[in-house]
Amino acid sequence: MIPPFETWAILEALDESKFHLYVIYRSSPDKPLYVGSGTADRTRVSLSNFEDKHGEAKLKVLQSFSSKEEAFDAEVKLVKNMASSPKVELC
Repeated sequence: MIPPFETWAILEALDESKFHLYVIYRSSPDKPLYVGSGTADRTRVSLSNFEDKHGEAKLKVLQSFSSKEEAFDAEVKLVKNMASSPKVELC
């Protein structure tokens, strides 16, 4: 599946030397279906895998980090915060 232009532009702009915290969603970035962190390549693969399984989706990169550990810690914190919200249903 070819991503929409705005998602493609986001993916192309990702810094290959950084680790990114991102959400994948359908209608609103405030209601993500998936939260992840990783390299630019990992972000692309996650979106592609998600779309293969669930259909068209959008991507929002929330933050970039210089280390994998920082990105992972931010991911864990975000997932914990979202898990406590009854409005969020992560895949």
